Amino acid sequence: MRPVVEQDEYPPSEDTFFLADYIERASRGLTALDVGSGSGYITRLLRDSFEFVVGTDINCGVLRNQSGAYRTENLVCCSGSDAIRAEFDLAVCNPPYLATDSVTFESTDGGPGGLEVPARILDSVYGNVRPGGRFAIVTTTLSDYDGLMRHAMVAGFADARIVARKKLFFEELLLVECSVAAGA
Repeated sequence: MRPVVEQDEYPPSEDTFFLADYIERASRGLTALDVGSGSGYITRLLRDSFEFVVGTDINCGVLRNQSGAYRTENLVCCSGSDAIRAEFDLAVCNPPYLATDSVTFESTDGGPGGLEVPARILDSVYGNVRPGGRFAIVTTTLSDYDGLMRHAMVAGFADARIVARKKLFFEELLLVECSVAAGA
């Protein structure tokens, strides 16, 4: 097993801006959760539409090094949302989703089929989305996105569907939206 390579800064990139477009169209609410806060760009954007926002990241150095422009409060260093004991109207995540043999680079490698890391995040986040709430997660056509949607159902979400697509040079980014049944 190769060691996981950590980096202390995740600059916003094309997939970050793709998720940002969704957030700008998403309805407003009281609470939002950004799993894998990274640069803080998405967490900061959520503050424009939600009264209380929490960001998590598995890399404490990344949270400490968020740049001034994107620095936010309510940051928790944990895996997925494992340390969070609250429900949110909206949760979002731009996880490591690239299909790789193993997880070597924590910022990009999703493991076999690009599912290992996103599946753990789905399992973690389900209990943090309030009944009637939504969870949006970024993936790519280069990964097993059908498997991701199936896993969302196994994790307990009422449905999982592709709500946005963005064509890039060699892949297509996908945004999968999962919802929790209102009576759950």
